[in-house]
Amino acid sequence: MSFEALLDEVAKSSHGLVPETSKEQLAAVISPATKDRLIRLNHETAVKAILGAIEEINAGPVETVNALINKRISQAQITQ
Repeated sequence: MSFEALLDEVAKSSHGLVPETSKEQLAAVISPATKDRLIRLNHETAVKAILGAIEEINAGPVETVNALINKRISQAQITQ
């Protein structure tokens, strides 16, 4: 699955949390290495990592989107 297709799935799964403009912003702030990590994950885990990071940002953390997603990917890999 491409990163763009993954973002489409995130938007569909977000119930309005990720509008079209947010997909463009996410694509711009997520590093190429993180994008590679995300597309290697199973679909459900990748979507959860991105949505979880967005929910955390909405709560007001100081970490970047990229750092939050990488943290969630690492946590998911430990539990798999």
